[in-house]
Amino acid sequence: MRARAWCSTTRPAAPPWSRDVLMAGTRRAETFLLPASVLAAAPSIAEEVQQHLLRIGHPEPARRPTTLETLAESQRLRERIIAFDPIGT
Repeated sequence: MRARAWCSTTRPAAPPWSRDVLMAGTRRAETFLLPASVLAAAPSIAEEVQQHLLRIGHPEPARRPTTLETLAESQRLRERIIAFDPIGT
């Protein structure tokens, strides 16, 4: 079986910046912000996820966390999201 080619019809969403900005590497740290509707029922978790994304996507590589730090934080956030009880809030 042949693998399906990656194209705009197979991507869930386009990046939040233009191709020119992406390729030039001129995006800012706050370029990728989650929409307010994302995790609206859990603002504290949403804020943690947003801060995590800002750290791992920082335009300056030296300011990004290491792979191990990123994995540990991702796992902690995943566990918080799984344990979140929207009815109990």
